[in-house]
Amino acid sequence: MDRETFATFRQSVHDGPQSTWETFCGLQARGDAAMRAVLKQLKQWRPQSIDGAWLQALDCLGNLDNRETLKEISVPALHLFGEKDTLVPAAAAEQVRALGTAVEILPGCGHAPQISRPEWIAEKLREFLHQTLGANPGFARYNPTNRRSTRAR
Repeated sequence: MDRETFATFRQSVHDGPQSTWETFCGLQARGDAAMRAVLKQLKQWRPQSIDGAWLQALDCLGNLDNRETLKEISVPALHLFGEKDTLVPAAAAEQVRALGTAVEILPGCGHAPQISRPEWIAEKLREFLHQTLGANPGFARYNPTNRRSTRAR
C-alpha cells in the first residue's frame, strides 16, 4: 500500500475506529469467491475496543519494510497471495518470488484465504512441507472428522 493511502487509513482509524473496522473487513473480503461468508466471519471478530494499541501497531506496520529481511531468511518459506486481494495485490508476489522463495497466487481468493478456504490452505501447507521435508516429514495431519491428529505418511 502506498504511504499516502496508508496514512489516510491510519487517520481514519484514529477518527472513526468502528466505521474504519467495517471498511477494513470489507477490503479483506473483497474479491474472494466466498466474499459474503468471509465478511460475516470477520465482522464476528469485531474487537471490543480499538484503542491506542491499534494505532501503535499501525505505526509499526507503516514503518516496516520486510524486503531486506525476506532476503536473509535461511529456512524454506511459502508465501500465499490471493489473486483478488485488494490490500496486498498479487503483483507483489513477483517481488517476493524474485527473492528466491516459494510463491503461489491463489485463484478466486482475496486477502483472507485462511478464512474462505481453510482446508485448501492446509493442503497447500502440507504439500509445501512434504516437498521441503521429504516423504516422511514427521508432522501431524489434522483429521477434521474425528478431531485427532494422525501421523503423516
